[in-house]
Amino acid sequence: MMNIRLIKSLLQKYPLFLLTLPLIFLIQTANHYFRLLHWEYIITDTLIYLLIPFLLYFLLGKLSGSYPKSGVFLFVLVYIFYYFHVLYEWLTELPVLAFMAHYIVLLPLILAGIILLLVYLKKKKSNFQSFYYKANIILIVLLVAGIIQYIFLSLTDTLKKHDQANPLKPLVKSFVTCDTCKMPDIYFIIFDGYTNTKTLNEEFSYDNRFVENQLEKKDFFIARHSKSNYNFTHMSIGSELNLDYLINLKTSRQFYTKDFLQSYYTVYHNELCAILKKQGYVINNYSNFPIEDAPVKITPHLTELTYRSVLGQTFFNKLNRDIGWHLARFYPKEKISKAKEKKIDDDITRMNEVFNGIVASAKRPPSKPQFLYGHFLLPHETFYFDSSGNTLSKLYTTNTPINKKDYLNQLVFTNKFLMLSLVDSVFKYSVRPFIMIIQSDHGYRSYEPGKAHLEFENFSAFYFPDKDYKSVSDTLSSVNTFRIILNKYFDQHLPLLQDSLINLSKRNSYLDSF
Repeated sequence: MMNIRLIKSLLQKYPLFLLTLPLIFLIQTANHYFRLLHWEYIITDTLIYLLIPFLLYFLLGKLSGSYPKSGVFLFVLVYIFYYFHVLYEWLTELPVLAFMAHYIVLLPLILAGIILLLVYLKKKKSNFQSFYYKANIILIVLLVAGIIQYIFLSLTDTLKKHDQANPLKPLVKSFVTCDTCKMPDIYFIIFDGYTNTKTLNEEFSYDNRFVENQLEKKDFFIARHSKSNYNFTHMSIGSELNLDYLINLKTSRQFYTKDFLQSYYTVYHNELCAILKKQGYVINNYSNFPIEDAPVKITPHLTELTYRSVLGQTFFNKLNRDIGWHLARFYPKEKISKAKEKKIDDDITRMNEVFNGIVASAKRPPSKPQFLYGHFLLPHETFYFDSSGNTLSKLYTTNTPINKKDYLNQLVFTNKFLMLSLVDSVFKYSVRPFIMIIQSDHGYRSYEPGKAHLEFENFSAFYFPDKDYKSVSDTLSSVNTFRIILNKYFDQHLPLLQDSLINLSKRNSYLDSF
């Protein structure tokens, strides 16, 4: 009985809700994105977010002379801070209240509510023990419920439901290793957003046959009418490495961060790498995507997805994302933030890491045959280089919208300083027979209305050590790439799939850069 009274007294006196409220937000987020997030990227920021309400509690309590009132006031602020996005989305979905889902209406209402709360607290003579007790009890129960839900998700097959491909991995299960097959190294090189020669000629008035000619001199086969199956990088790569279409991807809707995080999961558990590992291959990963048992060997990319999914949902981050651009005209145009400078530096560093990693793997390959996946974020925007190889100013890089001129300049840079140089290096240094696949995950995507079909016009070039390309069609689509490789080199008999284009046209503008 004494312990119960002590616990009740503590719950009536101390604002545990300043901790449990943010923790509920975090556990709900963890459940929504179950094991898709990289919490290590935001651990410091999260701890700061958790600490600030307590610092404010003591500061406001000392200034006002009433710690109980300080707790009540901060309860409301913390709730708004973490759950404003839920209120906003709820209002947008209710026709009767949709007029309130405009910041010009909603923000003044919130401000008025806070002012009324301050007036109420100033006049109210209470120790608020009842409020503290009820708020603490309710939030503790909700926190425990969230933890129980997380445990339940951990004990079920929830994780596999993230897989946009077939989670049963039928090709891996049915794959029988080939003991008599030759096992050449396989270089899979992606140039992000690289449009094929036909489209470059028709839409950009640019003749890219020089690159094709240089590759053909080295006995490459160019699939001049090839296409990607998806116009998003993540889904395109997820499909290609799983040798099938993404059967669990619902396409006729808007796409959000969770969809892209699920694509990471889909690539991580891809069928191709699992098959090649069964065959005795080592996976060398110089891409943007972690792969099971093959961690990324370059500077991590898109680490902000976790921040965006968690702390990015809080009040000020959402405000900045939704209406912060209105304030851009007041920012000094001759300056860019340190965060943007770092992103540019990281992107250029990553490009060099991919190039150098591929060359190093050719010079000093592992003792076993290797599958090497390298992914360049070029000529895809953002624009870092001109056609002569000069680095553009960071100010220009930050402020320049997507346009054909800068895209074409970056494509020419990619040709001169990356693609052809990389091919020469692999041919020069490779000590084992190798297959090389040079592709793009999709083409240029910022066309005028009515030309969305051109987003699928990708680049595809193949080098086989025996120079026999009769199995490769000129109209190949990416989903069949590795079905062809497995059939030709590992004695498989996989049927080629019908070529289909899945236009993921309903994009969330905040994610449009993928």
